Amino acid sequence: MEILNRDVSAARAIAAGAILAAGWFAAGAAAGCSTNYVEGRYSCVPGEEDTCPAGWFCHASDRRCYSYPPDRPDVPDAEAEVDSGGDAGDGADVEAEPGDVEGDGAADAEEADGFVPCSGDSCDDLDPCNGLETCLMTGLCQPGTPLPDYAECTTAGGSAGACLGGRCDWTLAEVTVPAGTFRRGDPTASPGDPDDPVHEVVLTRSFRIDRYEVTNARYRACVAARVCRAPDRNDSHTRPRYFDDPAFDRYPVIRVSWDDAVTFCSWLGRRLPTEAEWEMAARGDCARVAPATCGPEDERTYPWGDAAPRCDLANHDDDATGVCVSGGDTDAAGARPDGAGPYGAQDLAGNVAEWVADRYGATYYQTACASGCTDPAGPAAGAERVVRGGSWHDPPERIGVAERASLAPASRNDEVGFRCARDAPCGVRRVGAPAPVHGLRHGRPESEWRVGEGRARADARGVRGGTQRPRLGSRRTAADVRPGGPPG
Repeated sequence: MEILNRDVSAARAIAAGAILAAGWFAAGAAAGCSTNYVEGRYSCVPGEEDTCPAGWFCHASDRRCYSYPPDRPDVPDAEAEVDSGGDAGDGADVEAEPGDVEGDGAADAEEADGFVPCSGDSCDDLDPCNGLETCLMTGLCQPGTPLPDYAECTTAGGSAGACLGGRCDWTLAEVTVPAGTFRRGDPTASPGDPDDPVHEVVLTRSFRIDRYEVTNARYRACVAARVCRAPDRNDSHTRPRYFDDPAFDRYPVIRVSWDDAVTFCSWLGRRLPTEAEWEMAARGDCARVAPATCGPEDERTYPWGDAAPRCDLANHDDDATGVCVSGGDTDAAGARPDGAGPYGAQDLAGNVAEWVADRYGATYYQTACASGCTDPAGPAAGAERVVRGGSWHDPPERIGVAERASLAPASRNDEVGFRCARDAPCGVRRVGAPAPVHGLRHGRPESEWRVGEGRARADARGVRGGTQRPRLGSRRTAADVRPGGPPG
C-alpha cells in the first residue's frame, strides 16, 4: 500500500511539474492538443513532428510524443519546485489518505490537475515493433517489449515494412518477383557492346528484393552491431554531414564497397541480387504484357516504361533540365513512387547505382547467354563487380534497365549503394506464366502504341552535351564515379 501511494504521489508530482513548466498542459487546448492524448504514449521520429499529435513534440531521448518541448525544465526540478512551494499539508500526500483503496491508483492520479490517466488498452500506440504497451494502476503507460529488428510488420498507415529500433519502418519493405522469363539486354546496342545481344533469361525460382535502397539508418544499425564497417567518409556530394545525420536517415547509404554490401545483407540472412534478378525486377516478366510469350514489347527502357526520364520519375542529371536535387546529390528512398518498377521496387533508375552479386564480363552476354540463359550467375572469374541502375550524376541514357557498369569491389564513392535480396519463402519452380494484361503495353492501351516502340532510342547514345562519355559497360574513370570531388 505504501509503495502504491508513493507511485501515485510521483504521478501527481510529474503532472504538477509539467503544469509549472511554462504552462504547457494548461495551454494544450489553445495549441490544438486534445486532453485525451496520453503523455509518452505515442512513438515518433525525432525531427518529424508530424508523427506526433498536432502541437506536441517528439523527444529524442525515448522517441515518444509529449505536449511540452524537449528543452523544458526536467521533471526532478519541477518536482522539487512543487515540494518547496507547497504548504506543510502537502506532505500528507505521501501517506495514505483516508478512504484510499488499494489498487485505485489511477483514480488518485486523475485528481492531479491536467493529468489524464490511461485506462484499458489506451497505451497501445498500434506500432507492433515496440511491443504492447500496458496501463499501470498508477495511470501511467508501461512500454512493451520491442520485436527483433527486421521482423515483418505493417505500419499504422497500412504499409508493409519491417521493425528497426522498435518502429515499423516502411523503408525496409520487400517486393516479391515471381519465377519467369524476361528479355535481357539492349535492343539498340551495337554488336559487341556489353549489353548485346538481347536474349531470354529464365529464373526458375521466385525471389524477394528490397523495395528501397538500403538507407543510412539501416546500415548504421549494422555498424552499431559491430558487424559492418562505417562508410569511409561521412559526407555526400553536397552535404558535409550525411551518414550519421538523422535528417538523412531515410536516404541511401553511400561510400560502401561491394564487400560492405555483402556483409550487410549476410547480417540479415540475405544476399545481393544477381544481375539477372536485378534486371528482372526492373524490366518485368514477358507475361506482363500481351502476348504471354517474349517479344519486342517486353523490352521496356526504364522501370516505369519507355517514357523519357523526368525528375518525378528518377533522380538523375539531364543536360536540358539539370540535376534533380540541388547541386546534384542523393534523395530520400522512395521519393519518386511514379518511377517504380513493375513489381513495385523503387529507385531502380538513378539516385544511387547499385552493387549486384555478379562478376563483370564485357562479353558475358555474347559468350554465355547469346541463345538464352537459365538462372545465370555471371562469369566465374573477373576483377570487377557489376553495378546497375545509374545514379543522380548520370544522364537519361545511363539509367536504363539494360545499362551495365563495373567497378573494383573495393571502390567506395558517393554514387553507389545497394539493396538486398533473398529467395522467396517456399519458392517453387515455374509451372506456367501468370495471365497477361491483354491490350496493354507498358501500362498503356494498344491504341497509344507507336510503331517500333521499345526499340527506338536517342541516336546520340552515350553523348552528353556534345562530349563522349564512357559507356556504362566500359571501365569508368575517376571523373565518372568520383570519390567525392566535383562533377567530372
